[in-house]
Amino acid sequence: MQAFTYEAPRSLDQALSLFANTGDKGRALIGGTDLLIQMRAGVRQPEVVVDLKSIPELQILAFDPQTGLRLGAAVPSCRIMEDKMMQDKYPGLTEAAGLIGSVQIKNRCSVGGNLCNGSPAADTPPA
Repeated sequence: MQAFTYEAPRSLDQALSLFANTGDKGRALIGGTDLLIQMRAGVRQPEVVVDLKSIPELQILAFDPQTGLRLGAAVPSCRIMEDKMMQDKYPGLTEAAGLIGSVQIKNRCSVGGNLCNGSPAADTPPA
């Protein structure tokens, strides 16, 4: 794996600024369950890795009858799987979150990362 700069913005504005400055040399990290493997294999070689896990807006998991579901891109699968509201209102997504890997993977991976990776074997996009 080649050397890279690690950034951990605390706001969406900071993250957007980092991506604007790095262009296609930057890569988003949410859980890292796919990106880090790709980096080790030499498939992806970003110069800058931007960790989005600490941005509050990306950790939102809420339901409002008027506006529907708000599911932040960095919400880990274990949280989706264990959330009572999700179990009641979105059983398909809850089930898909439960199908993903080991306990360790469920604690790191996210729907946002799963969608961004674009793997045809991904568990959450069909849900």
